[in-house]
Amino acid sequence: GGGGESRRSRGGGGVGDGAVLVVKSMGDFGRYGLQPLRVAHQEESTDSASVIYYTVKGGHFDGEIRVAVGIINGGLDGEGDGDDGGAPSIVITVNLVVPKKGRRVGKKYAERIVSTIADSMVTSVTTQAKQSLARRSISSRYRGRVSTGASERRQIRFDNERKMEEMAEDRRRRWQRRNPDAGRYRPSGDRMRSPNNC
Repeated sequence: GGGGESRRSRGGGGVGDGAVLVVKSMGDFGRYGLQPLRVAHQEESTDSASVIYYTVKGGHFDGEIRVAVGIINGGLDGEGDGDDGGAPSIVITVNLVVPKKGRRVGKKYAERIVSTIADSMVTSVTTQAKQSLARRSISSRYRGRVSTGASERRQIRFDNERKMEEMAEDRRRRWQRRNPDAGRYRPSGDRMRSPNNC
């Protein structure tokens, strides 16, 4: 069944300052009806966000649509103030307000608009939360792999340097064992000169 759908406009007045509500069977001859909306007020904080749209001339009804999304820590059961370690819950509120002297929308359409906007918000918030969790998990796994790989490379480099030092000491020890004058012998300058430059 088709309900209402909200889309943000990207017009010249500013990004996201308007929207169009599409409602099935609200238009002429049972077609889709378009209800233009404009942002009246918008608020965002760390744990809540809200936006109020008002209807624009040329639509099917007059009024405001208020959409609010909030996070409540500790669940919806009302027990505690969120410090008990319960899982956070998301609360979505959608209100349709029509003035007394304004053009009214039918109860069936009003319920369809409110429920469809709420369902759309639930889908959007859920999708965004899943994407955020997936990004966080991928990021932590990647960081873990990178740090593990870096520590392994540092350990390999350290082991190789230690082996090279041990081989150099061993070579020096063997050379000194074979040459009795190894520590004292220093060739003179005449011996170091090339025979071709005599």
